[in-house]
Amino acid sequence: MATATSLKQIISDSDTEWTAIDLSNQQIDSKQAKKLAKALIKLKYSINEINLSNNQISSQGAMGIAKVIEKHHRINSLNLSNNPIGAIGIKQIAHSLQNLKFLKELKLSNNKIDDIGAKYLHEGLKEGINLEILDLSNNRIKGNGTVSISQIIGKNCKLTELNLENNQLSNINSHKLDGYKMLINALGKQSKLAKLNLQNTHLIDEFLALLADNVLSKAYNLVELNLSNNSFNEGALVKLSISLESNNKLTKLYLQNTQLTNEAMKSLAEGLKNNEEYEPEITSVLRCAIHEGDEISGVPVEVHQSGENSQEPDAAD
Repeated sequence: MATATSLKQIISDSDTEWTAIDLSNQQIDSKQAKKLAKALIKLKYSINEINLSNNQISSQGAMGIAKVIEKHHRINSLNLSNNPIGAIGIKQIAHSLQNLKFLKELKLSNNKIDDIGAKYLHEGLKEGINLEILDLSNNRIKGNGTVSISQIIGKNCKLTELNLENNQLSNINSHKLDGYKMLINALGKQSKLAKLNLQNTHLIDEFLALLADNVLSKAYNLVELNLSNNSFNEGALVKLSISLESNNKLTKLYLQNTQLTNEAMKSLAEGLKNNEEYEPEITSVLRCAIHEGDEISGVPVEVHQSGENSQEPDAAD
């Protein structure tokens, strides 16, 4: 399996059977992206993986990338994260995604995707392509965009990893629960979901209660859950703890800055006590108004105070 790591390499060795293209972190702008696209279209053999993350590709460059996707329809991994593609660029990309019947991994983090961009993305994926990994973190997805994303998730029922971190998933349907229920229903179909990241997504208590009752209580394969930087009341967190009683695979639970109380912390410890995979040190990501070194149901607690020295959990790749 040959991986091309430079534009020069692709142009000079167009007869090589490149199966992967990794041009991440190379400051590729839209002008260079167009040049790259022409070179990739000329390749004799089909590409399986494309990684163009951490560059400077805007909507104009995205049009060239869309043409590449149309040519190489056997792509199974596409990473365009950290490029200022925007809604217009996503429209071009999304239209081409319809051709990728083998796509398993799609990473579009920090692409300036707003509600309009999310709608374009849904139109491109409306037939469903059995994605396993979807990363839409660090975008500008809000109310109507969340509905579009819910429709995408609902039609891709093989997700193992979903990252929606740093989007504003609240304000759905004028603060009604209908939009939340769409997202909950979509997540409920993901029986293979192993990693779910909803950090800093402006969630409300009603959403966590619905998530606990309809998703987490049946998410038997979930190993990592991140709900940090959302404000939940004690009742919602207790529901969360009850839902985790049926999960024996969870190894990472992130609840930083969620207004955990002593009672909620105790309830969570009770919910996890039968989980043989859950490691005590994972509780170091939980913040609670108790003294460091205390034990709750036999689980040692390490408390991190708020402030500049606090450590947040690592974001998904």
